[in-house]
Amino acid sequence: MVHYRGPAEAMESGYAETARRLSVTPGLRGAELLRGTTPGDRWVLLMRWSDMDAFRTWEDDLRRRGHPSPLRPYQDRTRPEGHYEILVET
Repeated sequence: MVHYRGPAEAMESGYAETARRLSVTPGLRGAELLRGTTPGDRWVLLMRWSDMDAFRTWEDDLRRRGHPSPLRPYQDRTRPEGHYEILVET
């Protein structure tokens, strides 16, 4: 889960481009943009992966390419817990 803060128009257009890019990512089972229900333009990008290896491969490639996501400027780096979380099924 990646946490964001930003205006609806920017988030929705950025997500459309992100979803297009992610659609061909090996191991990605799905991605969706969720909007918070409280004021403050809070968003979460929820991505589901087949396994941690697929996620790590994608993440390493993203780092090598300089994190080209149109959503990057909206990452919520004010969160004490950080702007992203990795959760696993039990």
